[in-house]
Amino acid sequence: MHPYGDGASRVVWREDLSVRGLPHAFDRPLGAVARRMFGRAVDGLLRPGPAS
Repeated sequence: MHPYGDGASRVVWREDLSVRGLPHAFDRPLGAVARRMFGRAVDGLLRPGPAS
């Protein structure tokens, strides 16, 4: 996580994913889906909550 602009942050997430028994031909599609899923999860975690 790095400061980014006025009151914002930039998160860089790196992960190596492989599924045992799945041919290497599926690595790229699986990686694309995994990036999307993790991106959504991080966005949800970083989204501001309701003001208290």
